[in-house]
Amino acid sequence: MSASKVVGMAAVLRGKVRSVVSLSRGLSTQQQPGSLESPPGSQLPAETERRHRKDPRGCSVLLFPGQGSQFVGMGRGLTKYPNVKEMFSAAQKILGYDLLSLCLEGPEEELLKTVHCQPAVFVTSLAAVEKLQHENPKAIETCVAAAGFSVGEFAALVFAGAMTFSEALYAVKVRAEAMQEASELVPSGMLSVIGRPQAQYKYACLQAKEHCKSLGIQEPVCSVANYLFPDGRVIAGHQQVWKHF
Repeated sequence: MSASKVVGMAAVLRGKVRSVVSLSRGLSTQQQPGSLESPPGSQLPAETERRHRKDPRGCSVLLFPGQGSQFVGMGRGLTKYPNVKEMFSAAQKILGYDLLSLCLEGPEEELLKTVHCQPAVFVTSLAAVEKLQHENPKAIETCVAAAGFSVGEFAALVFAGAMTFSEALYAVKVRAEAMQEASELVPSGMLSVIGRPQAQYKYACLQAKEHCKSLGIQEPVCSVANYLFPDGRVIAGHQQVWKHF
């Protein structure tokens, strides 16, 4: 399906699938009560005016998960909430397969594939927002920011109103297909590693590559692919590397 068709579909689906609860952009663009006014004659734009900090005890932040959080049965119990069935129905039109059935019933080996798990995590995450809106609407109303891990960034963008559901899902579809194809060109893998502050990730990768060279593997790849958080990394490389890493 072409991008133009999907963008056009977004307008059609908008009548069936209301925008997933969006953040109030007024939180960051409107003058807040008690804010400091710019001095007379100031040329500073409104966006740069100083404001009082919000009490974090009265705010919420939504974090959306990424690839690796999928499991058979994900989404079970969510279809009873408003708009969730419409989300999965729209997803089936865009993706060309029954995503809801794959999430609920598997098979696991298909759900684990990058091409399938990324759309599954994306749609199910936004379906979970509908549940949150029903069970704890204050968490939505007081939300001041949204962020996502990897493919979860797209769910955060939809939640924030920066992208429509259909546009973001199409982007996730293309992303997942490209990553799936790349992973099949050369047997490879990725490993999330949580180490201590003094962990020497690069040195460990070097040792793994040297071991592979000793086995006759030409130009082995093993390197830090993602910096997740302090002391957390994703190591990626040839599949043979993992036997030594």
